[in-house]
Amino acid sequence: MTHSAPSLGSAPARSDSSASSSGGHITDYLREFASHAAQSLAAQGAETGFDDDEVESFYAVARQLVGQRDLTRAHTVLTRVCDLRPGEVRYLRALAVVRRERGMLPSAAALFQTVDLLEPLNPRNALDIAECWLRMGDMAGARKQLAMTLTLCEAQGLATGRVPERARALTDLLDREGVPHGEPRQAAAS
Repeated sequence: MTHSAPSLGSAPARSDSSASSSGGHITDYLREFASHAAQSLAAQGAETGFDDDEVESFYAVARQLVGQRDLTRAHTVLTRVCDLRPGEVRYLRALAVVRRERGMLPSAAALFQTVDLLEPLNPRNALDIAECWLRMGDMAGARKQLAMTLTLCEAQGLATGRVPERARALTDLLDREGVPHGEPRQAAAS
């Protein structure tokens, strides 16, 4: 049994005067739509039989929310999307990114590790894990993941681009700060 995704026509009609505002009507509409989508997903549960197009529409709403920096609602929608399609790498990665941005670092790192199991040769995964571990203060673990990122990039002939450049920059930063290889850096006493 499939359920219809919330349609764009289900939102209350906007008056012409609100359409002339400085873009606020679009934000309000997307928030309302996202709230409806999140409530619908939560009410239906994971065994609802949403088809791929419906799940994709929820994912699109989550991406809009991320773009608006409404990470709380994006997190709600992405969590349900991942419940509906637990093996879909891009959904898992999006949820991990949102969790990282919300400061849910252990959970984000675990999700990135799951993505890495599904795509073991993608250097982006090791970089994402490294960034979580850096934020958590595990410098030795981060160094290992950065080294893995660069090894995978080299094996795939990726000398330039966001992933290898970011990995080199983070490694250089750790070197400049004097973080030793193989030993966790102790957090400063507060």
